[in-house]
Amino acid sequence: MIKTAGANVSAAEVENAIAKVTGAEAHVVGIPDVERGELVAAVVVQPDLDESALRERLKTVLSAYKIPKRFITLGRTEIPLLSSGKVDTQQLRKLFDA
Repeated sequence: MIKTAGANVSAAEVENAIAKVTGAEAHVVGIPDVERGELVAAVVVQPDLDESALRERLKTVLSAYKIPKRFITLGRTEIPLLSSGKVDTQQLRKLFDA
């Protein structure tokens, strides 16, 4: 659960919404923010992502506070994985620091 400005955001809900409007795989994490506690951030597996268009489409399926504030695009093979094959969310968070 991501806590942003006192509200709880389900990463799975945002991932599903991104998949619904783009057909792309997405991984959503919370990244630290001084003012809001955490920001909603998404790593999207789609090389030609138009962030502003995606934000507009997400407005039709998500509340404004659930729409990611930051996006990164990666290729499927660039998604960091744990030895178990699951997505390494700690490494995803570090991508937003760079």
